[in-house]
Amino acid sequence: MDFTNEELKSLFDRTISALTSEAETSEELIRIWINIGMKLGIEYYFPHLKVIVHSEEEGQRREILALIGSASEEVVEYLSSEETMNDEVVEKILGDIEKRKGEVH
Repeated sequence: MDFTNEELKSLFDRTISALTSEAETSEELIRIWINIGMKLGIEYYFPHLKVIVHSEEEGQRREILALIGSASEEVVEYLSSEETMNDEVVEKILGDIEKRKGEVH
């Protein structure tokens, strides 16, 4: 069965919507997003990926602060280090997350 470009786009959009609605947390959504990227070959461009997650207390909602990707493992380690991802940077990111609450992308 041959599909038109419009039918393929519609199928893709429905599939992505279904996957998105199944994700209960932002972490699950990012995991889905990364897995789709891996299937599309993103690791060729960004073989080193790291997701930075923040939670203040055990059991509390976790926030994704950053997704860092690079061809260089050293760059990923530097950008995700406690020295670089210090309290000031974390607070800036958390503040921006709070500002964006309610926005849907």
